[in-house]
Order: sequence, then C-alpha cells, then structure tokens
Amino acid sequence: MTGWTKLADLWASVNQTGVSTAFENDAKRDVALRTARFRIDWRAGLRETDRLIYSGLIWDIKGIAEIGRRRALELICQTDVDRLA
Repeated sequence: MTGWTKLADLWASVNQTGVSTAFENDAKRDVALRTARFRIDWRAGLRETDRLIYSGLIWDIKGIAEIGRRRALELICQTDVDRLA
C-alpha cells in the first residue's frame, strides 16, 4: 500500500503569486490553479516529490531554492481549488 506520511509541522511565510485555469483531460473540466511561494527554515531532505498542506489545500512542490547557506528554503508550489486535504 502506498500513501503519504506526515513529516513535520512548519512555520512559513506565504506569497500567493498567481491564479490560472487549465483543462483537466481526465475529468473533462477546467480547474482553477493557484501558485504560491512558501519560505521556510532550511530543512534537509525536502524534495520536489513531497507536498504540503496549507489553508486546507494540498500543494505540490514544483521547485526548491536554497536561500543563503542552509538558512532557508523557498518552495514554489501549485494547487487547484478541488484538492482538499
């Protein structure tokens, strides 16, 4: 059985950067996509295959940028309004 495991509760500053729509072929419908930048304290082992939950939505990590030398991380994330946690 595969699934997700909670790794940690973290504090983050959040900057929502955009809203767009995309056509979801499987469901044959438009979905509203949101993008945001999350800044967290540096954490070892975080990958783009991980995800986070914020404001009741599941966010996919699309990119990770290190800020300073192991000072902080900026996570570029995306969700759609139907991905409730």
